[in-house]
Amino acid sequence: MGPLIITNFVVGGMCLAVALLHLVIFIRRPELKANFFFALMCLCVAVNVFSENWVYRAVDLSTFLPAYKIQIAFQGIQWIFLTWFIAFYTGATRRWLAMTVTGAYALAVFVHIISPHGILYSNINEVYQVTLAWGESITYASGSANKWRFVADAGWILLIYLAVESCVRLGRRGNRRRALLLGASLFVFLGLAYLQGTLIDLGVVGPPAVYNISFLGLVLVMGASMTGEVVRASVLSREVESNERRWRSLLENVKLLVAGLDSEGRLNYVNPYLIEISGYQAEELIGKPFVELGPEQERNDRLQRFQNAMEGSLNPYHQSTILPKNGSPRHIFWSNVILRDSHEKINGTLSVGADITSQLEAESARDRAIQELEAFKNRLEDENIYLKEELQSRNDFTEIVGESNGLLYVLSKVQQVAETNATVLVQGETGVGKELISRAIHEASPRAKMPFVKVNCAALPANLVESELFGHVSGAFTGADQLRKGRFELADGGTILLDEISELSLETQAKLLRVLQESQFERVGGSETLTVDVRFIAITNRILKDEIAAGRFRADLFYRLNVYPITVPPLRNRKDDIPLLIQYFVPRIASR
Repeated sequence: MGPLIITNFVVGGMCLAVALLHLVIFIRRPELKANFFFALMCLCVAVNVFSENWVYRAVDLSTFLPAYKIQIAFQGIQWIFLTWFIAFYTGATRRWLAMTVTGAYALAVFVHIISPHGILYSNINEVYQVTLAWGESITYASGSANKWRFVADAGWILLIYLAVESCVRLGRRGNRRRALLLGASLFVFLGLAYLQGTLIDLGVVGPPAVYNISFLGLVLVMGASMTGEVVRASVLSREVESNERRWRSLLENVKLLVAGLDSEGRLNYVNPYLIEISGYQAEELIGKPFVELGPEQERNDRLQRFQNAMEGSLNPYHQSTILPKNGSPRHIFWSNVILRDSHEKINGTLSVGADITSQLEAESARDRAIQELEAFKNRLEDENIYLKEELQSRNDFTEIVGESNGLLYVLSKVQQVAETNATVLVQGETGVGKELISRAIHEASPRAKMPFVKVNCAALPANLVESELFGHVSGAFTGADQLRKGRFELADGGTILLDEISELSLETQAKLLRVLQESQFERVGGSETLTVDVRFIAITNRILKDEIAAGRFRADLFYRLNVYPITVPPLRNRKDDIPLLIQYFVPRIASR
């Protein structure tokens, strides 16, 4: 037995061992179809190698032909299994190409079986002995080529195309290491062997063909790589199982409700805390539609949420109610995630919930307490208003001294307008107490606790009056280093008193008119429109109709101000008040 025969037996034995290993892997993990076809391919290589030894030791055509027919038949079947190994190893999606290669080689094997001298020869002319360089003799044949040989050649070309395309696609999907390993192995071990076989057929080099020895290289490299992947996957699987045990331990012991739903919305996992809260046994919950745990009025919403989740549109948080066995509702705040299988298909959801029943009850009790306090506050305010009215009825406007008919008439108008938001125009000569009347209106109004802002229009420089009234932004003019609120903003919610309003320029009057009409304005130098809620009281010692006639006052502004006019009579027209004023002021002046 020569070295070549011994080498072939070693190659065949190693292929059988690799085939057995990957068959065991496939039996343990049936999803690894690439290992299954790799094992079948290795079995075919082993049969091919053993048959080749039979061919090499044939002494005539009668012993050569059966061995040759078996060898080439298993070689064709080997290419079929290699095709499907490549398809499953690379995850090729174009299965029609693999089917085409399979069809070509199946036809080649069929032609080989039915042809008397196989697919390579239409007729074998002679069987002869070849002596190798180291002295070993092997049997070879010569004859005319079979016209159907192109079927096998076409299958080989299609197989090469399938291998190249599958490796390229695998690399583009990000798995370059596997793509390079498979591509390089096919090129080095099969490409060179095919080249040597072609050169032998052309007579360029002599036998023997090292095809089977070269194929062993592919078997060993890919077998070792796939075995390593399986080992790494097993290690990873154990880590996953360990992590799963830790997570399950956490879910089993955490004081949160955990519910797993399958793709039909039925419970497939419940943790002990959910069982404790619900009052049901685990076997009563598993397989139960989750919507049935809640009240009837919530079931449609729950079903819609679950259907949305199955379509990939999950609401990560929601609040719902579950009805325990004892019938006492529990309010749960859920956090939800979608579960997917290895093919990224949605196959259920996992929800983790916190029981917020006590929290909601506390909030409800707090809201009731707030409502009771609000009602109590309103009652106190009503009583306070009543007491104020009682006091005012006994001693209204204590700072305004007098009992003349003219003054009492003014005070009655003050009482009449104070409760409204109407704009008031207070007129009268200098010193008659217009500001005192204005303050009395404010203090008797609902705005009494809000600001009472006085603006003396006559005392403001013409170039600063707008800044005083409306405020300004930083940089609006020289010296405006920072934002400043105007009097209207300061009076928001209260009353603004415009003293000597007739002294305003026409330009400022126009801007004031807008505030009266729309309650809006812009700061000087700014673009932001501000809205305020103020009541206007205007004071003047001039006759505004005369000012309008002279062109110094806007008529439209006058009509806006003259909503409720009050004219304060001078002291000369209410002489009855002089004795009372003397009694009021003399003690105060004397005490100084």
